[in-house]
Amino acid sequence: MYDGTLRVECHNAGRTASGDLYQRTVRILTLPPIDPIPPLVPIPPFDPVPVPPGPVENPGSMSDFGPLLPILSGAPNPANGIPILRRSRYRYYVRVTSLPELFYRGAGFTLGFELWRYTAPNGWALESTLSARMIRMAAPTGYPSPSDYAEGDVKNATGSVVGRLTMGWLSPYYRRCSVEIDTVSGSEQPTTDAAGHTWQSVMDELGWQVDVRLSDTNVAEPSGDSWSDAEMHAAMLASRDAVNLDREWRYHVLAVKNIDSTPRGIMYDAAGTDSNNVPREGIGIPSHWTIDPGWGTVSGQRFGTASAPYFRTAIHEIGHALGLVHNFADFGFMCTSDVIAAGGTPSNPFPNNIQWSYHTDNLKQLRHYPDPFVRPGAVAFGGASSTTPAITPTDLEVDVDGLALVVTPLLGEVPIGAPVRVGIGLVNRSAQPMRVPPISA
Repeated sequence: MYDGTLRVECHNAGRTASGDLYQRTVRILTLPPIDPIPPLVPIPPFDPVPVPPGPVENPGSMSDFGPLLPILSGAPNPANGIPILRRSRYRYYVRVTSLPELFYRGAGFTLGFELWRYTAPNGWALESTLSARMIRMAAPTGYPSPSDYAEGDVKNATGSVVGRLTMGWLSPYYRRCSVEIDTVSGSEQPTTDAAGHTWQSVMDELGWQVDVRLSDTNVAEPSGDSWSDAEMHAAMLASRDAVNLDREWRYHVLAVKNIDSTPRGIMYDAAGTDSNNVPREGIGIPSHWTIDPGWGTVSGQRFGTASAPYFRTAIHEIGHALGLVHNFADFGFMCTSDVIAAGGTPSNPFPNNIQWSYHTDNLKQLRHYPDPFVRPGAVAFGGASSTTPAITPTDLEVDVDGLALVVTPLLGEVPIGAPVRVGIGLVNRSAQPMRVPPISA
């Protein structure tokens, strides 16, 4: 049995959906052996035969321990919202290939999907192509929205029933995480651009539920005010609040005065720096770097006092912790600060030209990548891919049997170049009612 989430994104072109499945834990309970029924006739006493020292032949079998009873662990409580499940139990990426875009017929709909089997550390294989005819019904007790619930049999390509799928609405967010911020004494906490953008607003637009924790402000400096990547990693392990990544997706931000390896910021938790072999847990950002000339209105300022580029850099580095790489298609979060600064103009100088959003490709990745690509402590940085497994498709249109768009001209003929008046109607030619979006003139 599997638990997980199905993320359904509604946009102006329809819906895009993906999901992840974790295998539920099965515990084996050993029952005590059942004593044989005592005989009705007493057995006379006898003298035991001495057993010589040495190995014992046939010391026993599983039957000596009684029957084994498999116990399936409980499902996540839907009242608690988006579940966080153990990394070691991850099994499948659910690539949804078909679902109702804007409407569906009657009380049911058909969901088509592929299951991509995951093998650690980063192996993927298409295991099955399935479909489920989902029927809406009242949700069991505990679901936040009693009317948003459906169940259906899962069938393989030959039409054989291979399982049962249940789904119920949990949250308006796709995923959830927390961000803990520690600083050394004298470094600013990167929390806002001072113009309305915050962790909450950025993550809300992304569709992630976030809990921001402002923690220590006096992390000790191990060797002066400039830090190596390894020192930042060690400080994260020593100073952050207790965390279990199998129960919480926690990302750590450490603000220091300067960084040895880079002037602006780094997601240090990769490769040789990752001493505990738990990838993508933390980032570092330097508050005392003096901003280069040519960086618009913030040239020459100390980085921590320039709220917009300082906070944007923290968002950028957390993007790397989420598995993203640089993206120079726009001036969004995954573009680098030097490129954005160079793109400033006299009428729109840096940092005013910062785009406070993710590029559409990055939005899709953060919403629909498999969990191991984005959650901390899973696939190493650089391992995320949109092709292995193939990320869920962005559905743009759908054919609906029985529904027809009828366009009728008011006049049979009109002069060339003259405006044409037409009547437009959406006609249901099926035998069942169909839900459609409202049509306005």
